[in-house]
Parts: sequence; C-alpha cells; structure tokens
Amino acid sequence: VYFSQMRELDDDLTLRRALAPEGDAVIHQGRQVHVASWAARFLFTGEQLNQPVRNLSGGERARVLIARLMLEPAWCGRGMSTAPEQFSRHGCRGSH
Repeated sequence: VYFSQMRELDDDLTLRRALAPEGDAVIHQGRQVHVASWAARFLFTGEQLNQPVRNLSGGERARVLIARLMLEPAWCGRGMSTAPEQFSRHGCRGSH
C-alpha cells in the first residue's frame, strides 16, 4: 500500500483529535487503545496531544497519517510504504 504524504490534515485539530476523532481511544486489531498510548507508539509525547496539528513538523504530520492509516481495516496484512522504494511491514495478527 502506498500513501502520499501530501494528504491533508485539519490544522485546527489537536493531535489528540487527529489521532482519535471520536473519543479518548482507538480500536486497533480489535482492541481499545488509549489515545496517549497510541500516540506514544508513533513517538509523540503526552504534552503534544493538546497542541494543534499546525504546530507539527512535516515528519510528525506523516506519523499522524501513518497512525490513522493503521486503523483502516484495508491496511492490515499488507505492506505499507511512504515511498514506493521504502517497503516495511507492520504487525497484524497472522500477517508475518
């Protein structure tokens, strides 16, 4: 799966809302994960959760997009890459 880093994020959202738009948790691999724990998996700190997306660097914005992509059912069990030549696998049950 290839995704463009040019995807848009709402600059007015906080990092918390960009990662978990409907509450304080996300569902990953059928399990509820608190937004702070989900953010930490992508190297964000608890202090960053309440800052607006507009304050994030380009690399941080890319990590937000990856975090959101990983919550989409279609990505599970497939390779994921930010560029066609850079392929990496991420853990879904039974995908290894």
